[in-house]
Amino acid sequence: MPVSHDYMSLDFRLKKFIEGSEAPERYRHQHWIGAFRDDERLAVLAREYRHASSPYALIDQYWQEAGGDFHRRLLFTYLRTYLMDQVMAKVDRASMANSLEARSPFLDVDLVDLVLGFPYAFKYRHFTGKRILRQLMKGRLPASVTGRRKKGFGVPIGQWLRGEMRQVCEDTLSPARIKTGGIFDPVTVERLKQEHFAGKADHRKKLWTLLMFVLWQDRWQAGLSTPADRAHAAA
Repeated sequence: MPVSHDYMSLDFRLKKFIEGSEAPERYRHQHWIGAFRDDERLAVLAREYRHASSPYALIDQYWQEAGGDFHRRLLFTYLRTYLMDQVMAKVDRASMANSLEARSPFLDVDLVDLVLGFPYAFKYRHFTGKRILRQLMKGRLPASVTGRRKKGFGVPIGQWLRGEMRQVCEDTLSPARIKTGGIFDPVTVERLKQEHFAGKADHRKKLWTLLMFVLWQDRWQAGLSTPADRAHAAA
């Protein structure tokens, strides 16, 4: 399919879905929201870091901890990983950086416990999510709101990396800088950059992940004193 750098473009969604469908059932969602397939992760890491640890260790832990059927395990894993470690962390940092007190009333402990016990069909059915909220708000909010599709806070990263952020990407992920960092393979990183710049592939998530890691590494690597410390950070 033609490559598009639009946010959540059709080719991006189809390719991610096909990639994830090949993974074991409990890991599929991680493949869909992650940046790298297993083979790509191994290729982009320097040889000594390729088998440092399993990227699925926490998923296995939460899957076991949750118990119950597949959907309960899946939702619980999302709560403990994507929601807690990413979405909520970003909300907290962004709001506190601007002296704002953010509140998430739907994450009240008692409410979460209650809703986790509901049948999955109450929450998602016929490709429609947030069913409880939509039903509760019928007649109270316009149909244009209750029937609207979910929309994330997307930004055109793919376009930025080919446009105004290209030089930042080139400099930060230069072969010399990647080699100095010692965690990633310079040849693989360079290939990802050039394929994206040329419009041959959409590597937005891969390049953004690498870009953020290298910037973090530049700031904090002085505290990663041993190869084991650096391997743990890379994993």
